[in-house]
Amino acid sequence: MTLDTLVSFTYIPGTVVYVGYGSAFEKIRWTGDEYLDSHRFLETKRGFFFKISYLWRW
Repeated sequence: MTLDTLVSFTYIPGTVVYVGYGSAFEKIRWTGDEYLDSHRFLETKRGFFFKISYLWRW
């Protein structure tokens, strides 16, 4: 299962700021030695990003 969010803000046409977050969940558990199947979700990956796009006009 994944959970992703993306937020964007446009100040003027052609200029955009993006902020996003994503995480992945799997039905596993850590026993101290190995991962085993489980009925509960465990967050296994996460990421965050930030991007600015600007339009140059001549």
